[in-house]
Amino acid sequence: MQAAAGLEQKVLALVNPFGSGEMKSPDNIREVQFEKDVKVEQMVNLYLDNYKKINSPTYDSGVSFLLESYPLIKLAPSQINSVMQMIIPKLDKNWGEYDCTGIYISELIEKSIKHGNTHFVLNTGDKILRALGYGLYGGKIVLDILGNAGHYFGRNSKNCHFNIEGNAGSFLGIYSKRCTYHVHGDAGHEFGSRVERCTFNLHGRAGGACGVLARKCTFNFYGDVGHVTAYYANDCTFATPHKEIYDKLLDMVPTEPCPHMNAQPNQVILLK
Repeated sequence: MQAAAGLEQKVLALVNPFGSGEMKSPDNIREVQFEKDVKVEQMVNLYLDNYKKINSPTYDSGVSFLLESYPLIKLAPSQINSVMQMIIPKLDKNWGEYDCTGIYISELIEKSIKHGNTHFVLNTGDKILRALGYGLYGGKIVLDILGNAGHYFGRNSKNCHFNIEGNAGSFLGIYSKRCTYHVHGDAGHEFGSRVERCTFNLHGRAGGACGVLARKCTFNFYGDVGHVTAYYANDCTFATPHKEIYDKLLDMVPTEPCPHMNAQPNQVILLK
């Protein structure tokens, strides 16, 4: 088999850039080797040949249009990681401003889920890839991110378990249901908003305005918190093992239900 023109068979990937807890520089870098794989190269070339046409701020419309004409090939989880690793170095410097790359990788994952795969690992390193984990749905799906997750990670997903070794961008998990998020770094603005029956375990610093319109969710803060507004949150739990964070949460989280909504009160808990 011949490799497609211009496609590397190896790249440098950050394995876990935030393992030390300092969240400043990578702990280690290793070379990820790719064997020649016709299916992987077909999915890489499909995106690279079309991404300038479909990338736009209109969210997923470009990817939907692409997939109407070019059905995706079923890939194993490791092949999907290879596709992502081979696509990213080929994109222009503004590629991170749009969501289509992350949505395309998510569509590959969803295709693989439908064929029985449930555990996926993506080496994102220090790249900020928006909209990864978009629209995933299945029973007990696990997606491990070895590195950073960009804005809108996990949007519209259901019944998934996400583990992010680095930082997460803004709007983490928005519109998701029955998902669990473990974030070992920081989370950006308005994470956990408009979610239902989700759990967020955050070990870094929480951005502002989290939990807006969240319903029956649990937020566990193991690090510092920003301005936790929890506007119109309904029947949610905000918990921390740290007394000073607990006091902050008591001041910020509304524990009385909104009189204009059929809502249950929220609670703030000091974990033992």
